[in-house]
Amino acid sequence: MAATDMHTLQTIQQQRAAFSYQWVRAMVTGNTPDDKAPERFKAYANSFPAKVQMNGLGQALAFARSKSGTTAEGRAWRHLYQLVSDWLARPEGCFPNQDVLEGIMSSDMQVYRQAQAEVQALMVWVKQFARAEIRGGD
Repeated sequence: MAATDMHTLQTIQQQRAAFSYQWVRAMVTGNTPDDKAPERFKAYANSFPAKVQMNGLGQALAFARSKSGTTAEGRAWRHLYQLVSDWLARPEGCFPNQDVLEGIMSSDMQVYRQAQAEVQALMVWVKQFARAEIRGGD
């Protein structure tokens, strides 16, 4: 069976889970054991859904992007921003092959709400995998 056939047989929940797991594992394996970026990522993943709920998806993503940098905190924010951005930019995502912030600014309210709900559903998996895979920072 071709990879695309296998992909279409997965539920959206399975796709979210697999995507989230890969991104969380990349945060864990891409850093040294004494690096604090994974712990910061875990904390930010836990708080990000509340930021989306309180401020909206656009504001939450703009905040995450503004905090991106080379420090442990900055790398954690950049990883979270890129995770959400890549999920929404998938061909079947809300903003296919488009920068997420540009997509948000150019979309109608229905697409914006769909993207916001999609990010909230994705973050359930990200938070669970971050708690399971990243030690410390509790």
